[in-house]
Amino acid sequence: MHHPLRNASERRARGFFLFSSLFCRRRTSAPTRVLKLAPPHLHALIRPVCPVCPARRQVILGVDFVREELVVDGAPLQYKQLEGGFTQPNAGISVQMLRWAKNAAVYDDAAISAIDAGTNPSVTPERRDDDFLELYCGNGNFTVAMAPMFRRVLATEVSKVSVAAAKENLVANGVANVDVVRLSSEELTRALDEGKTFERLAGVDLSEFELKTVLVDPPRAGMGPEVTKFVSRFGRIVYISCNPQTLAEDVRALALTHEVRRFAVFDQFPYTPHLECGALLVAKDGSSGG
Repeated sequence: MHHPLRNASERRARGFFLFSSLFCRRRTSAPTRVLKLAPPHLHALIRPVCPVCPARRQVILGVDFVREELVVDGAPLQYKQLEGGFTQPNAGISVQMLRWAKNAAVYDDAAISAIDAGTNPSVTPERRDDDFLELYCGNGNFTVAMAPMFRRVLATEVSKVSVAAAKENLVANGVANVDVVRLSSEELTRALDEGKTFERLAGVDLSEFELKTVLVDPPRAGMGPEVTKFVSRFGRIVYISCNPQTLAEDVRALALTHEVRRFAVFDQFPYTPHLECGALLVAKDGSSGG
């Protein structure tokens, strides 16, 4: 589950708080409630952002990002989290997801799940000698953690803001083996299969990559038929899902070529119906390399 706000208590502890909200009186009286709840000295900072409906407001206090550190397998990872951006909101659970994904990128045998499920911090996954593709990479949340597990990484994302944040996060963590390109999954498919050229791929030679593992973290709608068909060529698929229903649909669509070897549940929002899942799908023809 992606969410634009995270670690509010930490931000308050550091002396500032960042909050944004858009409302419309046609739908809710929330602007009035916001003004009532906000301290009087902050009312001047609540400004209209919609020229049509003055009730739509945005509140920004301080800067429009926070710095966050996650310690994964003993390594401190630095992230710039943008206000309004999309990333994993629960830092503690996010660490567990990153550890699980790193292990799933290397180990696909359920027989060793006791040591590679991300529950033993003393176990460090081995590095693969091939390359890694990440679709829907966002601000590089998984990219930063998983890049050291591979020779090279190709990460795609459609949002300009997220691509910029991903590149900044990679630099901040000293990661130099990643190419981040602003392409949709469908555009990447056409570039790889049809040789279609994009200016946004300038300087990136797709023929140099030996892509065998793919990580997908799609929106709630899931991958869809075209992307599902595209990822079916990979020996290993690490699927991070914020919607168990569409995950099940995509897994069924991949059932002819892949089988689920590992599955994990991550409760980002306790006491709510929302649930994150991680699934490792391995090719039935034995091409996973795990």
